[in-house]
This record gives sequence, structure tokens and C-alpha cells, in this order.
Amino acid sequence: MTSTLTEEPHPPSTPLDTRADQGLPMEVYSTAAVPNNLNRSNLSIFHHGSSIYSQDLQDDAISPMSPLHLTASSGTSSREGDHTVGRVGASSPPRSNSPNTFSFQSSRSSLVMPSQIPQGESLFKNKASSIHTKKGWQPSYLGILPQILFLALFLGFIAGIQALVHVSKKEEGFAPSKSGLHYLSTYGPMFILTLATAFWSRVDFQAKLVSPWAHMSQGPTEAERSLLLDYLSALQPLVTIRALRNRDWAVAASSSCTLVLRLVIVLSTALIVLSPTRVHRVSTPIVLRSSFVDNGTELDQRGLGMDVGSIPYYTMNGLMEKNLTCPDGTSNTYAFQDIEANMSSDAQLHATVEGFQATLDCKPAGLRNYSRSYSGNKGWLITNLTLTSENCNGITSPLGVDTDTGTQYFGRVGLAACDDSNLKNNTRLYVFFGEVSSPNGSAEPTQMVVQSKQLLCQPSYSIDTIDIIRNRTDVVHISTSENHKSRDIPEIHPVTIMSAFLASLTTPISLGETAATNVTVNETTGEVAMSDIDIVIAQALLFTGHSQPSLSSLTESLLGDSITQYYQQYTVFLARSILLDRASILSTGTLETEEQRLIVSSVTGYIMTALLSICILLNLVVMLRRPRIILSKNPTSILGTAIILAKSPGCVKSFYGLGPASISTIANRIQNIKYELLPRRNIYPTQKGDADLQISANPESDINKIHYLNAPEDCARAPLVLRSWCIYAIYLTIVGIIIALEAILRYSQANDGVADISGGEYIQYVWTVIPALIMSLISMYFSAVDFEVRSLVPYSKLKDGAPFGRSINLDMLDKSMPRLLWTEYQTRSLAALATSTVLVVSSLFTIFTGSLYAARELPVTIPIALQTTGSFMIHPDRYYSDPSLPKYGQTENYGQLASSLILDSNLSYPAFTYENLAFPEFSILTVPHTPQVSPSDAVNSTVPALRSRMSCRRYGRSEINMEVTTAATMYVPPSHGSRQNILAIDIEGELCVSRSIPTSMTHNVQLQLDQTPEPNFLFGQGEWCSSDGSRGLLCCSDFLYVWGHKTNSSSQAGNSVSALACNETIEAVDTTVAFFGANLRIDPSSPPTVNNGSARQSTVDVHSSYDIMLDNWFDPYFQLAGGPNSYGYVFDPFFDLLTSSRYGIPSASLDDPRQEEMVADAIVFQHGIIRAQTLNSGFRGPANSTNATLANPPINLDVANDAATYNATLSSATGRRRLVQDVTSTRILEALLAATLLLSMLGRLLMPSTRLLPRAPTSIANVAALISNGNTLHIWPHNVQQLSDEELEKVLGTDNTFHLGWPVHKDGSAREGTHDDQQQEFTARFGIYVKNASI
Repeated sequence: MTSTLTEEPHPPSTPLDTRADQGLPMEVYSTAAVPNNLNRSNLSIFHHGSSIYSQDLQDDAISPMSPLHLTASSGTSSREGDHTVGRVGASSPPRSNSPNTFSFQSSRSSLVMPSQIPQGESLFKNKASSIHTKKGWQPSYLGILPQILFLALFLGFIAGIQALVHVSKKEEGFAPSKSGLHYLSTYGPMFILTLATAFWSRVDFQAKLVSPWAHMSQGPTEAERSLLLDYLSALQPLVTIRALRNRDWAVAASSSCTLVLRLVIVLSTALIVLSPTRVHRVSTPIVLRSSFVDNGTELDQRGLGMDVGSIPYYTMNGLMEKNLTCPDGTSNTYAFQDIEANMSSDAQLHATVEGFQATLDCKPAGLRNYSRSYSGNKGWLITNLTLTSENCNGITSPLGVDTDTGTQYFGRVGLAACDDSNLKNNTRLYVFFGEVSSPNGSAEPTQMVVQSKQLLCQPSYSIDTIDIIRNRTDVVHISTSENHKSRDIPEIHPVTIMSAFLASLTTPISLGETAATNVTVNETTGEVAMSDIDIVIAQALLFTGHSQPSLSSLTESLLGDSITQYYQQYTVFLARSILLDRASILSTGTLETEEQRLIVSSVTGYIMTALLSICILLNLVVMLRRPRIILSKNPTSILGTAIILAKSPGCVKSFYGLGPASISTIANRIQNIKYELLPRRNIYPTQKGDADLQISANPESDINKIHYLNAPEDCARAPLVLRSWCIYAIYLTIVGIIIALEAILRYSQANDGVADISGGEYIQYVWTVIPALIMSLISMYFSAVDFEVRSLVPYSKLKDGAPFGRSINLDMLDKSMPRLLWTEYQTRSLAALATSTVLVVSSLFTIFTGSLYAARELPVTIPIALQTTGSFMIHPDRYYSDPSLPKYGQTENYGQLASSLILDSNLSYPAFTYENLAFPEFSILTVPHTPQVSPSDAVNSTVPALRSRMSCRRYGRSEINMEVTTAATMYVPPSHGSRQNILAIDIEGELCVSRSIPTSMTHNVQLQLDQTPEPNFLFGQGEWCSSDGSRGLLCCSDFLYVWGHKTNSSSQAGNSVSALACNETIEAVDTTVAFFGANLRIDPSSPPTVNNGSARQSTVDVHSSYDIMLDNWFDPYFQLAGGPNSYGYVFDPFFDLLTSSRYGIPSASLDDPRQEEMVADAIVFQHGIIRAQTLNSGFRGPANSTNATLANPPINLDVANDAATYNATLSSATGRRRLVQDVTSTRILEALLAATLLLSMLGRLLMPSTRLLPRAPTSIANVAALISNGNTLHIWPHNVQQLSDEELEKVLGTDNTFHLGWPVHKDGSAREGTHDDQQQEFTARFGIYVKNASI
């Protein structure tokens, strides 16, 4: 009779494990039929809580030291729970030709079946299962101590990153761009983060591993959340979603933390970047070329409080109306010591100097009364004001306001003393603005001041210690020094400064009509009223942007602020002119230069800090919600799950026939069963309370009859990442990346970089982060490949048969990388060894990608073109007759203001001028791919320029007659009888024919002297000439200069005199010049180089007309600024500048005949500077309307003109900022990618077939399906869960090998067979089998 092994329905509430206790059929789960005559009298089954325990009541029946095994004998036997226990009895040995004997086709040894075990013998011959109690296995990385260490590690990372950001900001980076340090600083943080991520991955792995066990330990759990739950084989982003759905907070947190850490690694590639940075250097020597004078006597000699010269006003006027910059040594708040230092064009100097600043404290005042008087030709005049304020009882000042002109509004500024005191401390500056009535006739009006606003301002000044930051041409920043000290000049009162301020406002420059002289009385209609406002108020309103103020806006506050700001700026220039003296003081400063530095990106640091803060929160979640469970062994090996299944008959039964099934089939089969992990007491306890673990199966509904699955032709599947199309795709990707790296590197080398970096560093971050992200994804892929290969290694060995230690007890998953590599080597798992090596290599991708691209300042030279847009007019006077043309040069000063400030105040040269050269105006010709020009970029070209050419003759003392005499005052009719003292100088060779008119000059030079001439003085005068002396000097040449020393001696002894007469032409020369920046400025440190051999006559004629209207046009010295009058010197403005400018000569050289040549050269050079500025200001015009710079110019401008294009090169002194691909990092990455490719191919060759299982190997269901359908369950000792791996391997011996596959009969049949006389049907199953080679 043949019995069929089937499953029958049973009540859903009855666990499969307890069916034997309730008289329900319970099948034997070995692959052999079990005799039905088992003696059950000696078994006692009892319940303890939710667990079911069984115990053999006949303790002496089986020795506790005896291994449990299954026998087919006629003696008594007992079946308890999850063990089939047989007693040793007299029974015939099994037949060797039993049809129920199985074997593997690939093995010569027979499969061990229970019926083959000799009677009275154990499967483990002569092996005693010595009892050893161990505490079991628990996930070590989920322990509280490792979690605290990770928490401290993340906090340490945050602290370290913030410290790096802080230090980088404070120290402008870490160090210069030394290659070793660059790579160390770039790779170091990424390596540490990569190492930390590797350790955290162990936390993530163990959290995923124990999650299904933890679910089952908490009570009956659906199969989907227990045996079928597999976080290990899922894609990392999907794990978090799935874990959240299952409320596995620890898994969700650990997997999310892993992703965040990978993102942190990617971002860390942009944490420390190599970037051009301004850094402070060590101190550098500087020279202070000026100092504040403290001697009051010397200050009086310099003219303070008397005539201070016109330089302060010229400077203020140039700043306000000519768009000039502050001269050297001045800013909008301070006049400070001039600094001289050697510095590059991109450097900045930090220095501490003394600086002067002055201000006014203006308070509103009241109008007590005013005086008025009548003048027949001017009408009523307001003569005096009496003002009062809180600190000033009465202040009276003379005031003249003419009401007969129709003026409605007037403004005055002046000095007056409180209560008529003579003390300077009581002196104030009054500001008065009022509306007046215009009375008719001579009758005295009752009220002339309709409304008014008045202020009383008290002056103050200080000399402070200030810190200056400047580059080679400009002041960048001024601030009060940390060691601030203020002082004043004891001999100089603030009122003295204020008096000098008012006295300096009268200059040769005509003010013209300023917009501030009119007041808008009706803002709606725009009605403007006439006003009489003095120069201070007018200039102050203009300076502060109120060119035509409305009546309503002219408040005390506006007037006070405007006057104060104007006074503060003006006194800066005043102090530079009279309070600073030349000096040469050695000092030290700090030089700030731009160099390649390692910079910590604050943005990246803050983002990484935020992400690491998230990691801390996730770490806390893992710490608080971590699974707390102890298992018999680590379930990462097949053995770890198998020994629990050995105690779980109900669970095993539910997987009968599912060995070759897909995971979806298994899920469909067991979806109505809940599983629970329960303790199960050992029937052979070694210690009180010892208990094993079992998985209890609790069906929720009737389980239909399960038909065992027949062997499908192809049930195995390869993991996704190990499928051929996926592997070949990644191989092609790697090859493509290698090719791309090499191509981009060659492009970078050929083009000095990959791309320009301008306006920020984001492009560098993009080129750093995106490659790092790509490399990180590739590394993640190879991590998945390595995991899948390692998880398949035990099954690969089972396929061919392997001993216990290299098959079911082989753990390739839960080990650190060094131990893993050693295990792979020891077990000859070469494919896994190759893929693990690939994982190690690929983990370096992101690290070396961090330094793949860096910003570099590379010297570059790019060909460009300069287009001439403006040049110089040939005959400027023709524009007076053509109203459609601009009036070139019709200004009150056409270069003299700029010349004065260049010479006296160190003003930078205006655009397209330098010293005696005036260049046409150029612009960079924009064509496709024209690069952006930075301020430090140099545009080098050879272009034409105009300059003055002076043909001069020197006259010695023997050719000059000099005497002090009197003469008629110039430009005054003789009938007036006005005469003046003069120094008369006559020069042989320069006596031209006079027109003999009464006002004509009678000497070549008539130098005006004071009424009481000084007895001993130096003199100097230089002017242009006219043949009749009506303008300039009386001479035949174009210009005449005389200088010398006059004593009070009646003889010529002790006197000296020299003269220089010059004729001027304008010539064009070719110059090699370096323009800087897009505005093409000329840097004094890179002066133009003149090709003197290219000199040619220019068509520009500065003497083309002698129209009286144009006289001032041709006089380049008209309105030159003069310095303060000084005792012992009688200089006109030209010689005043000649002896005081930055190019000046010592005044003593004017008295030394041996230095005549030096003086003559200085005169010609200074004239060249002045002429260049007059050409720049007065002769500019469109380039296509002139041929001033051409050689052999044609008459017809249509044939050729100055609108030419010149070849140029754009060069960068510090280099264009380019993104460069690093050669070393490229080669390392290429080597790593190539090694990855080769090792991956090797791993594939060593494991050509990855189709070993029909499902993922990492779920409990997979192991349960393989174990339940094999024959290994009966081989374990009863205390298997209490034995160590070494003890268990010793018990099993070396004769047993384990296999994976389909067992077959020795005759080749795989379907059915008979078992002696019982004729039981037998079905083959896909599972794990044990063979004993000795049987």
C-alpha cells in the first residue's frame, strides 16, 4: 500500500506546531517516510504561556549527550515538537537497493536518508555533541555604545567643518597651492567621511537584517512583514519608503542616514577648493613721503591764514565738475600721509598712518535784527545781521544784499564772533538764507527780510591714527585704527582752518553760472526765482546734489548737512596743501596679494552641517527605536536561519514544495499565515531556563491542499544588477567616462582650462559636484554588485557541493572589509574577492573626483583688436563757425585744472593720457568669442600718440640783462598814472619789434613785485609769447622761461639768471602701450614705450589762429594753479609747480648755473604734461574727422583718417580665472576606472553563472524554502542552538557535504520510487541536501 504525502486543512487558530498535541496529523518533515508505529506513550506535551514545550519523561531513555537522529526501526520512538527522536532498537539494516535511496547526479556519494542510518548508530559516528551554552548573537552595531560613538562622530564632523569655515574666513584660506597639501586637504575629509559611511553601513545592514526577526518577536506577524520582508536586496531609496510603510523607524532612519552621508561625501568634494584669494602677507617696508607739520612758524611761512593758493579749490572743482578722483593722500574724509611701496598690480597694501579731518557742528540760530541802508544806485542794502543761539548770545556780521536787482532770495556765509569777542573759541561760521522784499523808492521799508533760515557752525579738526587699504593706484578703504589716537596742532586753531577755507575760494578759475544760484519757488509749475547765493552755499548745494533746490527743501537741516559735507571734503584738500610737508619716513605695512589658496566654501560647509544635523536626528531615532533581539546565530549565514527552522516544524511545513518557487508564488501561498518567534525550551536542558528559538506558524484560514511543485525547466533568476544587459551598460559607461576624462583633459590643456569662471564660484561647484555624483552612483552600483555576489557565494558553493564551513556556515555579508577580504581568500571565493576589491576601488572614485577640477589663474594671451573712436582736431577754431559741431575746447580751463592736480596733487592721469603723451581714444573691438576683460588684464598694442616737440635755445647770464625798476601797470591806461615795481629782464635774441602802443610791454619779462620788494629772492616765470606783448611775454619764440636769484646788491655779484626760449610743434609717435581693464587705463607701473624713430609731424596746429577770442585757447598755462605765497620766492604758477610737483626740482637748483640743463629738461617735461592735457581737454573729436596721427596723411579724409583698427593682445598679469582639469587626479581616476573594469570582468569570469536561485537569497523565506525541502533538518543535535560554530563543525565531522539542487534516484529517476513494502509515493524537491561520503 502506498501513502501519499499531502497536507490537509486544519483550523486556522491551531498552530501547525501543536497539531501533534491535539491528535491532528502531523507529517514528518524529512524526505523519507516515517513508520506509523511510533510509540507516543513516553512523550509529555505541555503549554507554557504562548509557547509550547515538550519533554521526554523518560530521562534515561536518551542520553543528553546523544545526538538526535531519525531511525526506521520497530522499536519505540517518540516525535516531539520539532524533533523526530528514535530509540536504539534491534532492527534490520536498511536495504542498499531500496528504491527510496536518492543521489545527486553530480556526486558519486549517496544522499543520506534516515533509512540508511545503521541500526543503533548516529548519523555522526563517534561524535558527541558536547553541551556548551552561549549567549547567542545580537547586532553589535545597534548597541547603545556604537550609537553614542556615531553621535559623537557626527557632532565632531559638524564642529570640525564649522572650525574650518571659521579659520578659512579669518585667515583667507589655509595655505598656498602646494600640490601635496592640496591633495591632502581635498582627499582627507572625503576619506574620513567615506570611512564613517562604511561603518554606518554596518548599522544600516544590521537594522535591515534583524527587522523581520524583530517583527516576529513582537507577536504573530504577517508573512509580508516577517519571512518575506527583505530590505537587504531592495534599492536604497526604496528601503526608506518601504520601512516607513512598515513602521520600521530604525530601518527608515538608518537607510536615510546612509543616503544623507553619501550626499555629504559628494558635497565634500566642493568643501575645500583651490581658488584665487586675497591673503595678508607679512609686513613689508614702506616709505611715508609726507608728514604733518607741527611748527606754527613754518605754517605761517607756508601761507596758512593768508594766501593758501588755488590748489584746494582746483581739486574740489575737479572732483565736482570734471569727474576727477581724489588725489593721492586724500579721500572723502581724510588727508593722510603719502605712502610709497613696491607692490604688484593685484596687490593691496594695509598701512597705518596719520590722517586729518575737519567738520562743522551747525546749530539753528535766531535772527534778532538786521541793519539796512539806502544807496542811490543800488537801492536799499541789508548791511548787518545779529544772530543768537543757545551758546552764543549775539553775533553780528556785516552783510551786503542789493535789493534793487530784483533778487528775491539771498544766502551768505561768513565769520563772526559771539558778543564781539576777539577769542577764537567764540568765533563761528554763520550761514544765512532768506527771502527779501524789493521796496520802491527811497522810503525806508518796515520789513525787508520776509523769512529766513540761519545757522551758527563751530569748527573742529583732529589728526587721527587711521588704517588705509590701497592698491597701486587707488585707496580702497579707510577706517579708524584699533589703536586710535587723536591729536591736534597746538599752533593751529580750528578757526584758523576755517579762515583759510574761506580765503582759498577766490581763484583764477571763473565759477560761471552755477545751477544753485536759482531757487525753484513753485515745484508744480517749475517757476524759478532769482537768488543771490554766495560761493560756499552754491558749491555746497551742488556738491550734495541739490543743483537747483526748491524753496521748501531749503531747511536748516539741509543747509547744515550740505555746508558740513562740503567743508569736510574741502578742508581735506586744504590740509594736504598746507599741513603736509615732504618727508621720507621708513615704516612697515602689510601686503595683501592674490594667490591660489585652499579655501573652505562656507556655503558647502553650512549645507554639510545641516545634513550632518539630520544625521544626528536619524542617529537618535536608530538609538531609541533600534531592534532589541538576541538570536542563536547571525542569520546572515544559511546556518543561522536553519537551526531556528530545525525547531520550527510548523514554519517548515508551510514551505513544503516551495523550493523552486518565485517569491511571488511563496507570498501567495503563505499570505494567510502569521509567524511568530518564540522561545522553546530544550528537552535536554543544560541549565535552568535554557531555551531555543522557534518560528511558530499560525494560519488565519484553512490551508488548501498543497501540491508539490514539479521541477520547472528554468526556475533560477539572476539579480538585476548581475544581468548581462546591466553589466554591459555599466562597462560601456566606464569606458565612456575614461574617454571623456581624457578628451576633456586634452581640451583643458589646449585651451588653458575648460571654462571661464566669472561672477562667482558656482560653475566650479557644478563641475565638482556633478562628476562626484556620477562617480558616487557608479560606486553604489558596484556596491550592489558586490553584495549580490557575496550573498550568492554560499549557494554557488552548494551547487557544486561544499563542506559545512564553506557552504551553509559561510557568512559573506556581516563583516568588515578586511575580514571579508580575508574570508574570501581563505574560502577561495575568488569572484567575491574580485567584486569586493572593485568595491574598495570604486569607493575611491568620489574622493579623487574632489580634486578633478580647480580654479586657476592662468596667464593667457588672446589676440584682439582696438578700434579708434576719437582723435584730435586739426584746426579747432573751425568749429566756432559751424553751430552743428560740438564746441571742442570751449571751457574755462582746457587741461590746466587736470595739469595742476597731476603735478601738485598726484592725480592719476586721465584716460588716454600719460605724462607728455596724448593717445587717441580706443575701444576693444567686440567680435564673437571676445573674452570678458577684468581690471587687471592688460591690452598690449602699438598705437600712435601725440606729444609736444620743443625746439629750445638756452640763454646764459651774459646774454641777459636784469634789474628792479618800475613800469606802467599792465592793461591800465597811462593816464591813470598807475605804476608797479617789476623785475625787468631783457634777452638778446628775443627783442621783437613792438607796436609801440601805450600799454605794450617794454621788456621781455616784467615780473611783478610787491610794493616793498624783498631784498633777496628766487624768481621764475614761464609763459607763451606774443610779438607785441599783448598776451603773455614779449618774445619771438613760442614760449619763454626765465629763472634765477636776485639780491639787493646794486652790482651783478650774487645775482644769477637763466632763460630758455622754445618753439613748439605737435608730433605723432608710435608707442607700445599696455592698457588695463575694459576702460583701457594706463598703469604708471607699466609706462608706454615710445619709438622715437617713428616721430612725424602731426597735422594738429596749436598756433593756427591769433584771433583775440581764442587767445586763451593757445595759452596752455592760463589758469594754472598757484601755490601759497612763500617768503623769498617770486614764482608764477608754472615755476611754482616746477618746484613743488611730484616731478619737481629743488628750488635751490634755480640759483645754480651748473644745473641749467637739468632745469631746462624739467621745463620741457612739465610743458609736455600740460600740453598733453590741453590736447586731451580741448582738441578731442571724432576719429573719422581728422588725420592727426597718420604718417604722410592725405588731404582727403575719405581716403584715410584716424578711425583705424590696431592689432592687440589681451594678456592677464595674474591670469584669467579658468576651470582647469587636474592631470594627477585625472590619471588616478582613469587608473581606478580601468582597474574597476578589469576586476569586474574577472569577477564575472570567475562566477559565470549567477542564476542560482529563483529569488533573492537574503530573505528568511528563501532559506526556509530551501531548508524545508531538503534533508538537513534531521542532522542537527538537539542542542544545536547552544553550540558554537567550531563545536558544531566538530560534531558534524568532515564526511558531510552540503548541496543545492534537485535530488534524483540512483537510477536517474527524479519523480517517484518505493520504500520496501510500504510503497510510498515520493516527490523530488529543490532544496539543500547533506551527503555523507562514508555511507
